[in-house]
Amino acid sequence: MPAVKVTVNIEVDGEPLRGFPLARRFEPTDKIAFDFTQAAAAGYNALSVAGVGTIQCLLFQPAANMGVKLAGDGTGVTINRGGFVLVVDAAGFSGLTFENNSGGAAKVVGFAAGT
Repeated sequence: MPAVKVTVNIEVDGEPLRGFPLARRFEPTDKIAFDFTQAAAAGYNALSVAGVGTIQCLLFQPAANMGVKLAGDGTGVTINRGGFVLVVDAAGFSGLTFENNSGGAAKVVGFAAGT
């Protein structure tokens, strides 16, 4: 079975923060990489991760500013170009919705894995 390892490291002035890096390893039965272009001002859309039932890991990275709402969130946040959302080991996480508010078409890349 394939293994997925996610490592997060945060440094200040070249020194890791206390407790970092963080690492999680798991063996998902399902995984999907995505790479698509989203039209501007298309309203909020559910991110399709068809084939992944329970999401254990999700990486969402837009190439332009996009509004993002985690499942069940009414407010949302704007992820700036080059920013990303990373969710790992979140109980009850069912995905996210996003809106391209950049003014033009924008690429989105990412990865989802789970069972």
